[in-house]
Amino acid sequence: MHQKRYGGFCNTSTMMLDTHATHQRLPRWSHGTAQDGRGPDRSIFAALLDLPYGETGQGTAYYWMQHSDINHGVRLDWLESIGLTPSRPTPFDVAARRLGTTAPGTSPAAPLVPAGPDVLRHYLHEARAGTLILIGAPDPALALFVAEAIRAKGGSPTILVIDSLGDDERKRSFLGALVGSPLAEHIVLSDLDAVNAGHQLREDEAHADFVYVRDVATPAIGEVLSAGWIALKRNGVILGPGYDAARKSAFVAALNRFGFERATAVRRCGPRGDRHFLIQRV
Repeated sequence: MHQKRYGGFCNTSTMMLDTHATHQRLPRWSHGTAQDGRGPDRSIFAALLDLPYGETGQGTAYYWMQHSDINHGVRLDWLESIGLTPSRPTPFDVAARRLGTTAPGTSPAAPLVPAGPDVLRHYLHEARAGTLILIGAPDPALALFVAEAIRAKGGSPTILVIDSLGDDERKRSFLGALVGSPLAEHIVLSDLDAVNAGHQLREDEAHADFVYVRDVATPAIGEVLSAGWIALKRNGVILGPGYDAARKSAFVAALNRFGFERATAVRRCGPRGDRHFLIQRV
């Protein structure tokens, strides 16, 4: 529909359009690859802005942006600095502003200091209503959304982020920004992978609200899912990424086997069920 109406492709859940985009035909479309608003992004926008087009005589710029991009704040600031206005505030921006924190990537973050086993055990023992336990950190907005919801109800949220940081710089940037924010007093980091985190929670009789399974090899998916399953509280969710064509058959078989053995549904999202999988413990 958007291709026919505006002359460009877009994902309606993640699009960024300037204020005139709904009334003009888009002269071009772009998918930026730079993570910091420089390089290809800058040259594309410079070209678009110089194009006389539409009723205003100005080029209509289109940009694709994920709300979960850890550099969302950097991109947004840069777009606004060259005269573009988002069509609407994003959920991440709203949550960040209400919490008084800066968007990930917009300022230097405090160094990450993961909590040791004793510190994690203390927080697990002290966990109560209002404590959110996340194994894995896939989405920068997730912790902010939940913290905002808990605080809106008069609570003081504690967020335990249990994750194997490894060498994932995107994840480090996100977690580092949270550590350096006013929300830092409510966040405890622990450097454990999903399997060890699941066993740790079971040992301390704690349960996770959310488990994110990163891209894992098909032979190991059963072990990772089992560890996440034993850590989940009732109505907790396991979310995992999609899979490529080369391993689709084996991966789907492993997921279906897991669901069958536990009499639970494995939902697959996306046009062909290949975007994400979701398992909820009911």
